[in-house]
Amino acid sequence: MKNRIRGFTLVEVLLVSLMIPAIIAMLFFMFQAVTESWAMQGTRAGLSVSMNKALRTMSLDLRNARQVISQGNHELRFTQDGLTYFVYYLFSESDSYPPRFDDTLYQLKKTTLSGGMDGSFQYGSGDLVARGILAPPTSSLSFQSPVVTIDLTAQQGHASLRLVHTIRPRNL
Repeated sequence: MKNRIRGFTLVEVLLVSLMIPAIIAMLFFMFQAVTESWAMQGTRAGLSVSMNKALRTMSLDLRNARQVISQGNHELRFTQDGLTYFVYYLFSESDSYPPRFDDTLYQLKKTTLSGGMDGSFQYGSGDLVARGILAPPTSSLSFQSPVVTIDLTAQQGHASLRLVHTIRPRNL
């Protein structure tokens, strides 16, 4: 009887040495897709939280408004008591007032008006309500009596979120 030495043939070793990197590459790309998806979901969740907070703030203000007017589709002016006047508007540092709405992202701000409903305000002043808002016509703030429509699309990185909300002021 002959003693045979058992082992791997050269073909088997070559096949395994080609399969292992292919399997590692597939696992890497699967892991990469999962982590990108995870990061995108986190970004969308953050957008959702900030946009819902902005809509909640605007809804509380506008539900109690006694008078509302919109200027274009980028500005809402309102008063709750007839003495103090406010404006929600879209702002970008690269724009002047009235904005041209180029391809940049905007901030939604709220500030007081001086001089009544048709008064003026300092463009860029006021409280930041939301950031990363796309320019009109993608986003808009409008009033057609008796309904205020807030249509905002926010973008952060590759994630975007659109929220549309209608409000009926109670005191009109």
